[in-house]
Amino acid sequence: MQINSENGTKTTYSEFQKEALHVASSLLSDDLLLSSDDLVMFFGDNSLQYVILIVAMAYLGLPATPAKSANGCFEVAQQLVDSKASVLCISASQRHLATIQQVSEQHPTALEHLKVIILIDGGDETVADTLKESLKMKSITTYQKLLEHSKDALPLATIPHFSVDPQSGTYAIIYTSGSSGLPKGAIHSHRSFLAAILAMQASKVFIDSHQAVVSFIYPFGHISGIILLANIFASSMTSVLFGPRPDKVAILEAVQQYRISFLVMFTALSADMVATDYTANYNLNCLRVFFFSGVKVPEMVSSRLRNRYNAEVHELYGQTEFMGGVSSMLSVYEPGNVGEPLPNVEMKIVHLSTGFSLPSGEEGRAKQPFFVNTCYHPVLFLCR
Repeated sequence: MQINSENGTKTTYSEFQKEALHVASSLLSDDLLLSSDDLVMFFGDNSLQYVILIVAMAYLGLPATPAKSANGCFEVAQQLVDSKASVLCISASQRHLATIQQVSEQHPTALEHLKVIILIDGGDETVADTLKESLKMKSITTYQKLLEHSKDALPLATIPHFSVDPQSGTYAIIYTSGSSGLPKGAIHSHRSFLAAILAMQASKVFIDSHQAVVSFIYPFGHISGIILLANIFASSMTSVLFGPRPDKVAILEAVQQYRISFLVMFTALSADMVATDYTANYNLNCLRVFFFSGVKVPEMVSSRLRNRYNAEVHELYGQTEFMGGVSSMLSVYEPGNVGEPLPNVEMKIVHLSTGFSLPSGEEGRAKQPFFVNTCYHPVLFLCR
């Protein structure tokens, strides 16, 4: 089940799948002319429609590339050019539409591969017509129109609809700026993405997953959001979906109201919960896990959170190129120790001071969560 934190709307997995199948069928209409060669780019804030379109594209067998919602004109243009995306699913907010308008004015060649734009989250025919005029594009539709057309569309005969090679076929291209400032795409096959999901499942990151209620705060345009979303589906968990930039009051009220047990953390929220004991104002006894992704958690912070709220602290480290790689969830938690490599992950271990690789099977404790990529092999610098 997925719960909208803002209005409490609940969508069951059955309802979700039904709508995703309807949307997928509608996407095959003669008006849109989607083919197996298409690649779909997403640019928008978290929403139920966003999630449904991600799954609908997966049902069709089309690869996707999510863009960070906060990206500006330059980043969006670079990702469009580099990925050669032919379909763009975009939030109909003023900010996102203004950004794509800027792209058309400042980087017009970035749109040359686009053949379809789908408006989500409030986009209606008036907005679509205005965008058609400004971008000089014919094929711009809305999520609502896809749903309406699905009544006449034929159901998918197979899933995925287009032929997909599970070993090497592209599932997603996730972009990261890295150290250069230029967006670069990390390609994940269906096989590698599944391996990442299975690794997190084996790590037991989700305690009592069939009963867990997860706060979904990470943006879908980031690797953390994409991999967490996949794990929620794989474990059939209930998730509470938050909009962009939720404040601490909205989060804590949602924890109390929806009995969230798995709280996704970020720096500002953890600092607030350490500085202030919120158990006096909110019923937070449902919390089981504080989950940090890609953030080094100081010992004082983890200790205070565990003792004050009687919940575990789980840390996951990785990078866009290979998703989650190391986790503290496989062993007894020790603040400052990033943990062990996840199943399905092979790592090259390098001594931080000497720079020499440690031999296979050598045991040690990783004390610095610092990753680089060399020749497509993850490298973890080890401080002993």
